[in-house]
Amino acid sequence: MIFEKAVIQKVGGFDPNIGPRAGKLLKGEDSYLMAKAKTQAKVLFLRTAIVFHMVGPERLTFKYIINWAYNSGKSQKIAFGPKPVAVYAFLKAFLEFLNPFLKSGKTGRILRIAVMVEQVGAII
Repeated sequence: MIFEKAVIQKVGGFDPNIGPRAGKLLKGEDSYLMAKAKTQAKVLFLRTAIVFHMVGPERLTFKYIINWAYNSGKSQKIAFGPKPVAVYAFLKAFLEFLNPFLKSGKTGRILRIAVMVEQVGAII
């Protein structure tokens, strides 16, 4: 994301209640800033841009992914308020996870668990 300083100032900058803090993986301050900026400025999307994110091995563990998903849901709740569809989304993800005919493999199951945990974060 690239913003003119005036746009960031106009929308009040990053919300300090959402960003990462010691001991918490709260996140989404950039998404929330983008949502606010869209109301005040023209947003451009460069489809050909390539972004590389260095991901350390500690971020590839099941525990980290679940913790990240939960805190993502908590961050969304803080930024955008309670999400009435979170319970529905949780149940849908849970039922898909339990469906024995779903041939999603281990990665698919981990992603479904992460979606469920994210919704729990948005509910609690």
